[in-house]
Amino acid sequence: MNIHSLEQKVYTFFNNYSDWFLRISIAIVYIWFGILKPFDSSPAADLVANSIYFLPREPFFIFLGVWETILGVMFLIPRLTKITFWIFILHMGGTFIPFITLTDTVFTKFPYGFSLEGQYIVKNIVLISAAIAILVNYLRKTNELD
Repeated sequence: MNIHSLEQKVYTFFNNYSDWFLRISIAIVYIWFGILKPFDSSPAADLVANSIYFLPREPFFIFLGVWETILGVMFLIPRLTKITFWIFILHMGGTFIPFITLTDTVFTKFPYGFSLEGQYIVKNIVLISAAIAILVNYLRKTNELD
């Protein structure tokens, strides 16, 4: 087997399974982070609580943890892709709230110097991009994309 043949096998494998790599990756993140929230064990707990300060912490964290865990599982069920995407986008919108409510927490130097918390939030752009790729792949496979 030559290098070109091996390379083609790798590319074919990625082509066949990249969607599942993305689905499983997002599911792991959502299930893991979701399970931590009801137990107040999330490293982002204070950031979330301070952003959504007008809601009671304990019931909100239980709700959020269950929601994130279910959303993680939904990413593993292809026929739920479209509804999962829109619920995910709704959740992602909420993750950016600290940029409005906690600017001193998310920036070391506004508007370009992110704190660790700010970096934690900005990395969600990668999750959003992965979810878009999952959605587009699904729409192509189901012939719902023109």
